[in-house]
Amino acid sequence: MTTSPPRIAVLASDEVLRQGLARMTADCEEFELANGPQERVDAVVYASSEVTNDVLLTLQAISAARDTPLVLIADAIDDEKVAALVGCRVKAILPRSTVGHETLRSTLRAVLGGNAVMPSSLLAKVLRELRKAQRILHDEKGFNPAGLDSRELEVLRLIAGGADTAEIATKLTCSERTVKMLLRDLQIRHELRDRTHAVAYAIRSGSI
Repeated sequence: MTTSPPRIAVLASDEVLRQGLARMTADCEEFELANGPQERVDAVVYASSEVTNDVLLTLQAISAARDTPLVLIADAIDDEKVAALVGCRVKAILPRSTVGHETLRSTLRAVLGGNAVMPSSLLAKVLRELRKAQRILHDEKGFNPAGLDSRELEVLRLIAGGADTAEIATKLTCSERTVKMLLRDLQIRHELRDRTHAVAYAIRSGSI
């Protein structure tokens, strides 16, 4: 039994750009070019010289209509739009100058396999914007992705700074027994081996 090749829809902010990318996609024999995103497709390629608010709205509409990975080809991307692009299921971002047959083919293979493809400089922006969002949620909503309360975070910050149980108890004006109970509770709750593991867990989540 043969399986049909992945179907790819190609869209762009102008028709000349769309036609060029459509030809490039059609040349990749392992993919089938769809007539448009209204058909059943496995991935969408969208190209634009820059990511304007209109482009972002278009990507959000595509994302809302279908659970399909997006490949964005663009040159100018403002920092404030990076997090919104991730929220639109954009799994790959390629500078227009780097796009060729092999780059497009390998990128589509990657996103269809569940992977993300981004330039290292842009990945740094994505991580920075995600950390910023985490800080806002923590500061304004009292939320942190590790599921730790403010007291637990303060204890872990002190441990990360080299404080022992007695020093933590003095700093927080509580007993050493209270500190030990708090640590034991969070280690059991999050299946953490010891204090070092607990600090590493909080750091990896961006909570401290």
